Amino acid sequence: MGGYRGQRRGRRGDGRGLLNTSQQLGGAVGVAIASTIAATHASTLLRQGTAPAAALTSGFHWAFWACGAIALAAVLMTYLLVRRNELATAVARTSQKPQPAPADG
Repeated sequence: MGGYRGQRRGRRGDGRGLLNTSQQLGGAVGVAIASTIAATHASTLLRQGTAPAAALTSGFHWAFWACGAIALAAVLMTYLLVRRNELATAVARTSQKPQPAPADG
């Protein structure tokens, strides 16, 4: 919902499409980066004479560490870039519970 907040009602589909495209591209780029790191490290170890299973395991180990570092950087960037006043307004709107109408009787 945050991806299309502030758009006119007729343009919200554009915001949803942009958000969906960003998620798809981000996932594809993330997989490409992790695969490249794993394959590069594993092939380097194989050239040095390491056993194939150990080389592959080490490659994936490095790839997972890289994914963790990227995720940590994303959390930091989110913390730094989110506008505090908009966040407070959004939290206030979602935490307000509608009051029931008084019963006549």
